[in-house]
Amino acid sequence: MFYAALELRGCVEARQDEYLEAQVRYRQSLPRSWQVGKKAKELDRIFSQDKISKITIAPAMVPSLTVYHIPVGKHLVNCVDRLGNYLHAVQFQRMNDPWWMDFKALLLETYRAAWIVCQGSLLCPPFISSGGKTSVTIEVDQNQERQVDWRAYGKPGDMVDVHVDYPNSPPLEWVCDL
Repeated sequence: MFYAALELRGCVEARQDEYLEAQVRYRQSLPRSWQVGKKAKELDRIFSQDKISKITIAPAMVPSLTVYHIPVGKHLVNCVDRLGNYLHAVQFQRMNDPWWMDFKALLLETYRAAWIVCQGSLLCPPFISSGGKTSVTIEVDQNQERQVDWRAYGKPGDMVDVHVDYPNSPPLEWVCDL
């Protein structure tokens, strides 16, 4: 369980790093990898919203493409910080102590929240400038890269219809395996 806590912490740190790297032109600092709270503050400063973003790109002649930005929210940062308490020297706990059940419950809660965050493929929420233009960074896995002709969605300077929504929850079909 301790190793699972360490891996989950690393997962959240890595996702925060991906978000910060995609915003190199906006960030003021790049906190050390283990400083989840400081990274969260820098991401809050850049993004200013802790909302899910859904963008649908709908060019003519090809199927629309929907991508999501799932923020590493305050709840997940809090869970990771609480896991840190379990990773430091603790007193011996008997196997029947409720401490273990609390630890397990926190691991599951953190895993489920981290799993949802990692499903998003948009590395930032949409930034719309006063001129109506936006710039987004989309993460593409190898399967998507092979299956989609990305040139059909436009090249820099092309005009495409983009619909932005802020749903209250991730898609219902995103079901965590635990």
